[in-house]
Order: sequence, then C-alpha cells, then structure tokens
Amino acid sequence: MGVTFEYGACPQCNQQNPKAIDFCRDCGAGLPWAKGAARKAAKQAPAASPMSPGPGAPANSMMPQAAPMRPPVPMSPPSSSGGVNMGNVAWGAMAVQGFGGLIFVAGCFLWCGNVFGFFRTFPFAGYLTATVGGAIWRAGSSMD
Repeated sequence: MGVTFEYGACPQCNQQNPKAIDFCRDCGAGLPWAKGAARKAAKQAPAASPMSPGPGAPANSMMPQAAPMRPPVPMSPPSSSGGVNMGNVAWGAMAVQGFGGLIFVAGCFLWCGNVFGFFRTFPFAGYLTATVGGAIWRAGSSMD
C-alpha cells in the first residue's frame, strides 16, 4: 500500500506542487487549491519579523549591533614572591569545600565498610556522614 499525492501546477511559475501545501515551493505564490486564509496571506504585504524589518524600515535597521561590554574586573597587584596571582579568591570557601569533600569521602568509606564488612559501624553511618559532608561542601560553594 503506497501513499499517493495529487499534484497541480503553480499559476505563476508552472512548478508542480502537491495539493497538500498552500504556497508554491519555488516562488511562494498562493496556489489555487489553497484555503481562503492562506490565499489572503499570500496577497498581503510582508510584515516585519526578526529577519525582515518590513517594507517601510530603513536599510540599516538590520545591521548587527555590538553588545555592550562590561568593564574589566580589577585584579590585585602582583605578589612580591613572584608566584601566580589568583586575584580575589575566597580561600575560606575553598577550605570549607575541601573539608566537606574529605567528610564525604569518609562517609563513602564508612558505607563501603558496612556493606562489604571490612569496617563495621552502626547502620547508616556512611549515609549520614556523606550527607553531612555534602552539606558542608554546598555551604562552602555558596560562600562569597
């Protein structure tokens, strides 16, 4: 069982178009078998759109505009030791994140010890410790 399409010719360019479409594939003209609303739309002047400014717009209205730039972020002066300048880094936040990461890893170790039997503790010790470590990590990541 195959699908069949009826074709008809466009009155402007004589291109064969399926009768399921309302506008010619080549020239964009309204086709005679199109519904009334589609035929009216083909006869109207094109309206303004993001890609076309419309019939009365000045020619340069579609020229790309440069985005406004943010002022540069001031950096701290270079260190006297000649090391790498890290700018304004929140070292306390990084320390809290590192501590939370260590607590999380300890919780993973406790969980593995309870599951595999090489380091037995009370039930859910690994889950609780890993959750506390994750919370500390999250608190450190939201510090300014």
